[in-house]
Amino acid sequence: MRKTALLFILLAIVSCKKEKVNDKVVTLKVDCVSDLAVNSDCVFISKGNDNEVFINWTEELGSGNVLVYKVFKNNHFQEKNTISETFGLQAHNESMAKIVKTKNGVIYCLFRVSTPTISTKYGGILYYVMSYDDGATWSRKIKLVDDPKSSSQSFYDVTQLENGELGLIWLDNRFSTKKKRGSTLFFFEDRWA
Repeated sequence: MRKTALLFILLAIVSCKKEKVNDKVVTLKVDCVSDLAVNSDCVFISKGNDNEVFINWTEELGSGNVLVYKVFKNNHFQEKNTISETFGLQAHNESMAKIVKTKNGVIYCLFRVSTPTISTKYGGILYYVMSYDDGATWSRKIKLVDDPKSSSQSFYDVTQLENGELGLIWLDNRFSTKKKRGSTLFFFEDRWA
């Protein structure tokens, strides 16, 4: 609670901070994006279409984590959206959940669920959900990799490519052996949308 109170006081002080730039006084406005009463973690920012920016983060919800996001458009944040289909995702800064939008307007949310085993102590599976109606509804969660040899995917990133489709990279353990430990880097170009 002390941390939250300190953060609130700091935000109040900084939110109206004035700074001198090239002999001009510039007032910096700072907005508190998340709910102060909820633990927030793993923030990610991505550009959509028509100057919209997606800011997503993980929030604790009961006994698990869920992904939430806001869209910044026309110089203000829109309402917070919760993607309930992501419930149970792993809140981890090295494999944080990410939202990205294709040129055609399909929004993808990628996230990881922790699935430790004896051989992959820190294992996790990548999933995604999609929205074709600007986030009003979401698909069921779908595994990104459907290969039984792959028991862990991690350290992924996604971006909109020049052609408007998505490019996704991740590390995958499907070719790991006792002799060759470690992961292999994979790339996927979206052809779903």
